[in-house]
Amino acid sequence: MISTGTYNVPSGSYGFRDVSGPEGRKDVVTHPQVIMSTACVSGDLGEAFDVAKKQGVAVEVMAAHLDELALTGSPVPAVSVHLNRSKYSLSSGDAKVLESSYRELKREIDIAAGAGIHMAVIHPEGTYTDAPAEERLRNIVSNLGKLIKYAEKKEVTLLLENMPPGKFDGTPQWMAARTDYKIGERPEDLRHILGRIDSPNLKINLDLNHLQQSLDCYPDLKIADFTGLPHVVYCHVNDAEPNPEKARGPHVHHPPGTPRVRGILEELSRKEGMRYLSLEQGKDWQETIPASIALIEDTVSPETAPFHADSLQVKDPLAGTALKVAGRLLKERGLDDPHHVLLKRNIATYLVNAFPGTELAEISKNSVTNSSQILAQVLSSRWREKLERDLMNPYSDTDVLEHVRQLDGELKEKLRFILEQTGRPPLKVYINGSFAKGRLGANSDLDTVVELRDENVLAALKHDFAEKKKTGREDGVMMVALRPQDRFLRTFNEALAGASLDLGDGKRALEEDGFLLNKYLDILEEKKCSVQRTPEGEWRISTSGIETKRETANEHVNEFIRFFHQNKKTLGAFDYRKTIATMLGGVLLCPGFGRLAGAITDRLIPS
Repeated sequence: MISTGTYNVPSGSYGFRDVSGPEGRKDVVTHPQVIMSTACVSGDLGEAFDVAKKQGVAVEVMAAHLDELALTGSPVPAVSVHLNRSKYSLSSGDAKVLESSYRELKREIDIAAGAGIHMAVIHPEGTYTDAPAEERLRNIVSNLGKLIKYAEKKEVTLLLENMPPGKFDGTPQWMAARTDYKIGERPEDLRHILGRIDSPNLKINLDLNHLQQSLDCYPDLKIADFTGLPHVVYCHVNDAEPNPEKARGPHVHHPPGTPRVRGILEELSRKEGMRYLSLEQGKDWQETIPASIALIEDTVSPETAPFHADSLQVKDPLAGTALKVAGRLLKERGLDDPHHVLLKRNIATYLVNAFPGTELAEISKNSVTNSSQILAQVLSSRWREKLERDLMNPYSDTDVLEHVRQLDGELKEKLRFILEQTGRPPLKVYINGSFAKGRLGANSDLDTVVELRDENVLAALKHDFAEKKKTGREDGVMMVALRPQDRFLRTFNEALAGASLDLGDGKRALEEDGFLLNKYLDILEEKKCSVQRTPEGEWRISTSGIETKRETANEHVNEFIRFFHQNKKTLGAFDYRKTIATMLGGVLLCPGFGRLAGAITDRLIPS
């Protein structure tokens, strides 16, 4: 996992979008936050702050505003500064030039640190020289390596920006170009610099305008060559004109809604450690800035279907359709917001299993279809019950993860009980069902299976916790104990549940604080979820998709289980029923006999 450094920003009462730095477990972050460069406004820094305050976004302070920032400070959250590339040259070998460059760069880093800003965008070279590219690259590694030591002391992370190609005719005067190749216009330059400078305070900022001009200049380059770079935590969004004949300026501004840019943003929003999308927009902020913010946030929001940046094809249209319908169902209840991502994912997954893709697409097109109408069309009782349960008893992301904390305590309590009764841990502990699938809700039980040699523990376990439940104590851990020779039954249960998590003998679950929560967060990451804990203790979760492979749970198995539970008094001893269930499970799971067994089931037990 890439560490993105420490980014502290001033807090305020403006109602700003979350711009807090990475907090909590493993430095996992949600989808990137949209901020605004002060370059968006042609006036002074105060006007830029007013615009940012009105739009509810944090800012990147441009070099032209740094002196003003030093005098006034930042009344709104500021997360980065852009260093003045015309006042330094890191590719130079001239001692006097370097002395002047270090002095200016240190001054600007001091301004950032003094304002509580911990990121600074820097161009690899600054002002270009006419030395050969190989020599300039060596100088950058040496000179930037010295500067980074100062940045580390000031707790400032330098964001190395990719450059536009120098080969286009008509290069603007501001570039002062004396070479046809600029270090950083190809991704291997940035990769080389990062490989030679080992510092947690050196990351990458991708400028989308420069990136697109490089793609147009070099046919061998692909978008993934840039988005696949390590340590990309920041992005300048300015939606360059992809036609090189029109894109000769450093920043050709257009609303960021073209398919190519949407594809790039989708790729970046799923990248580990990606933090900020800085909007470098045109001057007519009254119209362009709000529209661009909305476009970007829509592109990186959890409900947007993922794009593949090179082909610009949706990876899984069904996932986007299901999330769209799930969002509609939650919107009826005022819950389609960033606090109910897990609920939305679960409902979307139920919808995928409840409807063929064509039917779900039709539902998605019909905007007047409400939850009652949708539920009435669900033929499977299993998925209808799940949809009804979650829609009638909704939960937030924080509810789910706090529920996992509670289950962790209950699981530990039961494992301690087993130790007290037997003097040793179980042979094996498994968690099945919704937890293992990453679909646990705040009202879900934890389905666990333990393998024990002592069968008497099961009865004692049931009795002990049944007594506690009589006193009003919740018991969310549903624990089934099996003998080692009944492992085939456990395999059957695992296949029925669709997923299983092996906890070994349960010692780690018993001894490790927050064991179950960490396990569940790992599962969520595997299921395309990113998780962050805010300084206020609130969980923020985003998702880039859902699993759309339909589950093949055998309805006949469910009918048999219900039948055995309802008629257990007439079926003899518990072991006898368990033996029947084991044999039945083996038959139903066997491809050669499953269909025949299902046909017999239909005759014996009408649904």
